[in-house]
Amino acid sequence: MLGNGDTANSSVPVPVAASGIGNGEKFIALASGPSACHGTALTYDGTGRRSGVAISKGTDATARVPTDVVRTLGTGIDSTVQKITYHYDNHMRLSKVGSYATPEAETPLNEVSFGYNSFGQFCADRQEHDGAVDGDTLKVGYSYESGGNNTLRSTGMIYPSGVSTTVKYTGTEADKLSRPDVLALGVTDEVSYRYLGLGRVVGTSYTAIATDPVEMTYETGTGTASDKYSGLDNFGRVVEVLWEQGTAVIENVTYGYNRASNRQWRRNQLAHNSGGAEAGRHDNFYWYDGLYQVVQRQLGNLTGTAPDYTGIDNRQQNEDWCYDSIGNWNHYDNEDDSNLSQSRSHNRANEITSVTNPAGVVQPAYDKVGNQTSDIAPGNWDTRYDLKWDAWNRLVEVKDGSTVVQTNAYDGLTRRITSNDGTDTTHYYYNTAWRAVEQYMNSDTGPERRHLWGLHSRWDLVKRERYEGGILVEKRYSLYDAMDPVAICDEYGGIIRRFEYSPFGQVSFMNPDFSAATTAENWDFLFHGEFLDSPTGYYNYGFRYYNTATGRWPSRDPIGERGGKNLYGFVGNSIPNKFDILGKEAEEYTFDPCIKFTYDIQFEIEQAGTNDAIRALNKANKELAKKINKLGNLYDLINKGLEEIADQMTSIEFEYQFALLGNFSCKCCCKQNGKTTRVNETWDNNSVLRLDGESDGWSKSDPIPKDFRNQVIKARLNLILKNKNTCKEKCYPSP
Repeated sequence: MLGNGDTANSSVPVPVAASGIGNGEKFIALASGPSACHGTALTYDGTGRRSGVAISKGTDATARVPTDVVRTLGTGIDSTVQKITYHYDNHMRLSKVGSYATPEAETPLNEVSFGYNSFGQFCADRQEHDGAVDGDTLKVGYSYESGGNNTLRSTGMIYPSGVSTTVKYTGTEADKLSRPDVLALGVTDEVSYRYLGLGRVVGTSYTAIATDPVEMTYETGTGTASDKYSGLDNFGRVVEVLWEQGTAVIENVTYGYNRASNRQWRRNQLAHNSGGAEAGRHDNFYWYDGLYQVVQRQLGNLTGTAPDYTGIDNRQQNEDWCYDSIGNWNHYDNEDDSNLSQSRSHNRANEITSVTNPAGVVQPAYDKVGNQTSDIAPGNWDTRYDLKWDAWNRLVEVKDGSTVVQTNAYDGLTRRITSNDGTDTTHYYYNTAWRAVEQYMNSDTGPERRHLWGLHSRWDLVKRERYEGGILVEKRYSLYDAMDPVAICDEYGGIIRRFEYSPFGQVSFMNPDFSAATTAENWDFLFHGEFLDSPTGYYNYGFRYYNTATGRWPSRDPIGERGGKNLYGFVGNSIPNKFDILGKEAEEYTFDPCIKFTYDIQFEIEQAGTNDAIRALNKANKELAKKINKLGNLYDLINKGLEEIADQMTSIEFEYQFALLGNFSCKCCCKQNGKTTRVNETWDNNSVLRLDGESDGWSKSDPIPKDFRNQVIKARLNLILKNKNTCKEKCYPSP
């Protein structure tokens, strides 16, 4: 990522999986791409560079960045980390990354190291939070097929605690396509998947839930498609998400779209079916401008007839946005209990310069590189957060006045490895998708939380386990709609809490009957499938944090304008239709963005960066297509040559060898397709080939008929000539 002392053309490799999208601008230093590295010391000023910070970057003979050093720190910059080093193995693969307290330090503050198997697949991610990697360092491991069955596909993951998952390929199609359809935790099958075509998930079953599994399906519902997948329309868009346990519906939402495929409405079908006071209070209707930015959203009861709903009555909330030409909020109205009407102004760098309303609202402030030094606390317009950043633009401290709300520490890849809320320190350990698989509290040796991530996307959280004193005290399963987690259930399928969201991510908690609740029931995996930091109210996306109150990032996009012209804008203000990956780039939303076939494919993409990997893959596909075309032409020439050679064959001895080669295999030269075949042992006299006792009438002086010969040619022969005598001995022993 671009640091406070980095330039747009600096680069370091940052592994992120295919299901998590890689840091495309950083791997370039290893080989090729849009960025280059310069071994220079730089000072930043008011044009977007930080004055008084000097970063020294060196490159080796292969243009790799071995060291990223901060030589001079500006005022207010956190000094905890002043050097990051990168090590590579003999195959030019990233093998170790360390963070150091000073430019001269030799012992790291934290370190990660990577292991690869003999096939070059990523198999170990050792994550040391205190010092150098050693024998006691916790790691996340990955297992694969050995290659003996002509496959190297993924077989599972090993947690830092030693518990493992098993990826299974139980169905015929799953096995042939290496498409996983079952995931087990320990010895228990936890979740299974059903697919439409190669990779579209149309059914998910939480099979470990007691009594009846909890299942999501697109195979029933009110969609318009003329097939059984009525949860999808004729364009493949999600129009209904249905969760059931047995015959009981436990979550059900439907969708409609405008002609540009923007989501026009969302109907909470289960709330309507449940009746009562909440029946007509939880539908959403959206309006968009010509750039597909959401400009109005109403919450209440949809009016009109599906799918042509026209608006909302029984209105619970009405929000309006007005944007400038680059997507900054010029004006925001919220007609609910607060009746907020707010105006904002911005400078040429798209930083907020003033905010009006409500009374006492905090005025944001920025440093010279564009990081906010003061921000509006999510949910409290008049509460000011003071933010502190390090030289790599990473948020390290959030304060409310003199009170430290939260501190964060990061490894050299920018993964947050610890957070402290003033009382406890949480340690995070990640998989290749940059998802925390286990969390440990303080100096505990066992996990406090364990996350089971599913197989079809990085948003697919199946289950969270919570431990106290090493004892499992809670299991929670995540139920999602087409955009967000919308409910959690326990190990028996009972709904614990429901969630609904405003367009820019403010969450409301609900009881199972959709009535308002005051707490999240200790659940933090929420808006757009990201984790909410409860002490601060920010969402941690990986490279940046997101503030739902302002609808913006408090820091600039680490990939610059490649993520959009507005470096603070959130998914182009088209939140009902797009999601963001790691705080860098907006994408059209589908809950099935990719199938994680194998971790080795993921790691290839994570090293090269998604965009570069896709370009390389497209180029490789084109080259492969050319080669296939050439092979096809060669195949045609060979076939033509064989036909010409066959036309010239008149020797019965050669014809016999050719027929033996082409028409029989060693195990069935006496019988093929139910027909008994005899070939004379000697060829001194006219020879006869008999099929079912009838002569085909060819001999030494009378060549094999051309049509029969062509049939032999087309049989794609598999018996080599040296086996001729063996087959004759087995099938036609001498008298």
